[in-house]
Amino acid sequence: MTERPELDDEAEDVVYATNPEDVGEERAENVPVPEADESKEIDRPDAEGQTTLSDWGGDQA
Repeated sequence: MTERPELDDEAEDVVYATNPEDVGEERAENVPVPEADESKEIDRPDAEGQTTLSDWGGDQA
């Protein structure tokens, strides 16, 4: 990937730092994954100092 796609044709040799085909394996254990229905309305607490939509008048109709 380049910021100038026209240079893609000029690249003679592409060397990857890692094998782009090797995706590895999942190692996560006991990580809750919300179901499709639950992901619509996940209630998360506000972090300290974080603004919310209602702070900016987003709850007004």
